[in-house]
Amino acid sequence: MLYAIMESGLHALSVMNMQIKYADDTNLLDPSDSDVYLVEECNCVKHWAEENRMVINIAETKEIAFKRRNPMLYMTPLPITDSTGFVC
Repeated sequence: MLYAIMESGLHALSVMNMQIKYADDTNLLDPSDSDVYLVEECNCVKHWAEENRMVINIAETKEIAFKRRNPMLYMTPLPITDSTGFVC
């Protein structure tokens, strides 16, 4: 219940992006044509977690890129780091 109250203050930076929240999980959908970079959205979530004294479990954090088959378009996955700067 406490997470449900605290997460009410967590919102996507862009109206083009969507956050889906269920129990203690939060999913961020960030389309390729978004006006805010995914890194900025992730930093916002990280800052929110720090302000609310919560820890993001980096081992359980995943990035999934959905794309159409287009050999001209290549998206480099973002490095996911923990609070010490360790890249997972």
